[in-house]
Amino acid sequence: MGRTAGFRGIYRNATGSINFNSSRIFSASWNISSGYHTIYVVADPYNVIGELNETNNNATKNISILRSVINSPPNASAFINQNVSINFTMQDFTGGSINYTVFVDGASNGQNGNGYG
Repeated sequence: MGRTAGFRGIYRNATGSINFNSSRIFSASWNISSGYHTIYVVADPYNVIGELNETNNNATKNISILRSVINSPPNASAFINQNVSINFTMQDFTGGSINYTVFVDGASNGQNGNGYG
């Protein structure tokens, strides 16, 4: 369990029966902040279950929580003209490419694109 040093636990002691040579899905919910995060999961962290290989009971996944902000127009704006410009900022904390789609009243208006965070 030395690999968990410096990690903050969000979910502990999930238990359940798992048959030989099978798998089971567990889930955890938490309020995550935008940014780059490393998710680390350990099965049998205290080596209670005897196994041939005790070193393969963990997994790590890096995730980036995107941030999207509409800069203009202000909320509740009224317009006479049907052509309205929207300015928005997208941020991906890995610096990678971001695909986007613009939605109006819950439906895509056909405007899709790609940007870089």
